[in-house]
Formats: sequence, structure tokens, C-alpha cells
Amino acid sequence: MMRMRLYQINTDRDEKGLAFMNYEFVKRRTHSELIDRNIYDCVFDGEIDGSTLEDAFATFNFDHPDGFKGRSMSVSDVLVTELEDGKLAAYFCDSIGFAHVDFDMDAAKALSQDITV
Repeated sequence: MMRMRLYQINTDRDEKGLAFMNYEFVKRRTHSELIDRNIYDCVFDGEIDGSTLEDAFATFNFDHPDGFKGRSMSVSDVLVTELEDGKLAAYFCDSIGFAHVDFDMDAAKALSQDITV
């Protein structure tokens, strides 16, 4: 089992056209490596079967878990996972694989309290 949150860009707040764009495009467009948490919505907060980011990708594309409120996982989505030491890590779904990214973890934690699965 893997505890995680999935964030997807809300296209109504995406003034820079970042939805479905790869990480290099996002960095060039925003002039920053920091992912803007304010344009993302948490669409899942819970546990899924599996233990890797690739398992999460498969789950959100082929076997949506209960409580999932988003579209199939795609480029520009952000996964926030809990590591073995209890800390959180964020990963940007890139064109190929995932990139470890800076993501406002305090906002991520606060938002998860509003999600029920």
C-alpha cells in the first residue's frame, strides 16, 4: 500500500497554460523550478495498492480508486507521497517518468484535511 495525494491543474486557474505540459516547459514558462500549488486541486487523498510512482500512474489510468475525483493521470500532475521517515515528497508527472519537485507541502497538508475519501 502507498499513502499519497494526487494534484491536478485546475484549468480555470491555469493562466500560463501549464496543464499537460512537461517539467522543462513549466520551468521555462514560469522562470522557476517551484511548482505553483495555487493552480492545483487535490483530486485524491488516500492509499492505493502498489509501492512505486509507476504503480500510482497505472492506478490513476486503469483502475481508479474509490474517492478519486479527477481525470486520468497525465503530464503536469503532482503526486505527494509519504516517505518511510514520515516526510512528504512531491513528484511531477513528466513526459517520461517523474521529476522530484518543490511543492508547497504546508498547503498540501492543509488541503488534505478538506478531502474525504
